[in-house]
Amino acid sequence: MIGDESLYEHYLFDQQFIHPGWSGIVSVLEDQPQSLLDQKKITLHDFIVLELLLEIDALDKKLGEHWAPLGHVIKHKPVELFSKVTLTELDEVYALWQEAFEWSYYDQVLAAIKLNSQYKSNFEKKSDISFQALFCIDDRECSLRRYVEKIDKSCKTYGTPGFFNVEFYFQPEHGKFYTKLCPAPINPKFLIREIETKNKRGRDTHFAKQTHSLFMGWLMSQTLGFWSAFKLALNIFKPSSMIVLQFQIAI
Repeated sequence: MIGDESLYEHYLFDQQFIHPGWSGIVSVLEDQPQSLLDQKKITLHDFIVLELLLEIDALDKKLGEHWAPLGHVIKHKPVELFSKVTLTELDEVYALWQEAFEWSYYDQVLAAIKLNSQYKSNFEKKSDISFQALFCIDDRECSLRRYVEKIDKSCKTYGTPGFFNVEFYFQPEHGKFYTKLCPAPINPKFLIREIETKNKRGRDTHFAKQTHSLFMGWLMSQTLGFWSAFKLALNIFKPSSMIVLQFQIAI
């Protein structure tokens, strides 16, 4: 396809960076095949070979079966990859401008952090905290925290690891695959399976549809209300718990 071995490196470099992200995904899947629900053996080498074959098919369709390699049509060979670049005066100006721009951004951010810390310290002295909440430390939950703090100035939120330091895979009931529920660099050591319970749920008369009507609702509240008060008192002196889900943890 290229015809000149000295151009292979340049072509593959440009080919993979023309669609940023896809090569990185394939590389991650090669190193961490458990990221896929249905695990497959995928390599970056096979991905590049497949893309080259598709490009050959595209050239055959466009130019016919007889066409010259791409390396024969270029007039000037590209500069070697990662070769030492000689800086010019223009490059130095760009570097100074970029550094000044970044430092102006740093100054704004640091000034805002300082102002916010002063505001929080003064605010906490003058008012009580309405409620506290824990959120995961990822960017999605962090944005949610900011909205909550904006709506209620008296609240206080905290960031914490969402998986609570228990790295695991989760397999739902009747599910064929399992999902990784922990940060990407961590390899889980545990598998949590959701299993079906054989116990039938008892029906609570208080939540029957008849309680929604006018007459039956009044009648049941007058009769079952006393039973509810008795159950409440019984639960205070003899509390009981109901198991909603059962999980089987396997190492």
